[in-house]
Amino acid sequence: MHRRLLALVDELHRVGFEQVRFARSRATQHVRLQVYAACHVRELDWLVTPSSTAFLLSDASVILMRRDDRHLALKWEELLRGDLKPRHLAGQFILDFPEIMRPAYAADHDYRQWFRTLRPHVQAGKLPVTYDEDAMIHNLAPDFTRHVELRDLAGRVELLPAPPRNPHLPDPV
Repeated sequence: MHRRLLALVDELHRVGFEQVRFARSRATQHVRLQVYAACHVRELDWLVTPSSTAFLLSDASVILMRRDDRHLALKWEELLRGDLKPRHLAGQFILDFPEIMRPAYAADHDYRQWFRTLRPHVQAGKLPVTYDEDAMIHNLAPDFTRHVELRDLAGRVELLPAPPRNPHLPDPV
């Protein structure tokens, strides 16, 4: 399901929603993949503001952050398990999540180009990790400002450069 959601993000970028971003965690209990508009973050690129909607895939369950709609969450669990092409999933995502998509319809060519470098790795079965919730709590996190981990099913790790800085984040001090 995570690969299908990343393919959906790729399709959204192709049709002009270049400020749609994703973040994928590595955690002890759950692996989370969230999709959000670049302008809906604070402090770190994966911390979505409390008033913003984000689409969160936790393991195989869809959680709609800031939007209580269990019917829509169940619909998306089925869609991601199904066989719809990523282009059709992207069209449905635009219709179902206008609060994410409206502000994300803007250029971010650097992020789109970076995301395209992930495509062959994802197609080969590797999934990116952009932050580690558990390690961050204990100040043990690797420097995800410099790289992204790509993990295959056997647990092998490859490093790629981190995505370009989100232009909506405050300047680092």
